[in-house]
Amino acid sequence: MSTSYLTERTILSARNDDVSFINTRAFEMMPREEIVYFIVDQLSIEDSDDQTITNRYPTEFINSLDPPGLPSFKLKLKVGYPVMFLRNLTPKDGLCNRTRLMIV
Repeated sequence: MSTSYLTERTILSARNDDVSFINTRAFEMMPREEIVYFIVDQLSIEDSDDQTITNRYPTEFINSLDPPGLPSFKLKLKVGYPVMFLRNLTPKDGLCNRTRLMIV
């Protein structure tokens, strides 16, 4: 499957779990090596008012959560993989909602 094949098509889905399944299948079809990024998954000791809260939840538990409206804790990317912005980051630079990008 070529990258132009994916960038020229749109798949509509009403449910987020269907979107996740389709994204995972398309990602697995890409032949390149994946790069995995993790978000911050622990509290900073300096930022917490209650010092005991920083060790209350293990990292594995925090990473297993998938709250609605928030991005996944793990982001997997491959060179040539198409992505789409879902938020207005910097509209004056053209990085706004529904902007299509390609990982390079």
